[in-house]
Amino acid sequence: MAQNKAQEEELEVLRAIYEEDELFNELNETTFQYRFGELGQTKSFVVEVQWPDRYPECLPHINLNTFYNKHISKELKEIIVEKITTEIAENVGLAMTFTVFSWVGENFEELIEKHLDLIYTE
Repeated sequence: MAQNKAQEEELEVLRAIYEEDELFNELNETTFQYRFGELGQTKSFVVEVQWPDRYPECLPHINLNTFYNKHISKELKEIIVEKITTEIAENVGLAMTFTVFSWVGENFEELIEKHLDLIYTE
């Protein structure tokens, strides 16, 4: 269950925005995933955003350690999480989940293309 009024409002907005988006997945009321890239391709990954109890007064947890991302090295996952965290750090106190997914979408090619050597192709 969403922990506070700000989370409840953001949850409602996310559901409205992503209602029919097959790339979006609501795991529960505080954990969301979005897939970037073509399903099953090596140039794709899932970003998971989880809200701690105090969110949005603190940063959400950004996770790339999902089964879908098994083809991505730990190093690349850390690079992507660091870049996302840096991007949203100034948004503490504001809704950030849509910002995370939008920023990754806008920067997806750069995140992948610069680090092709960190993607497993087996």
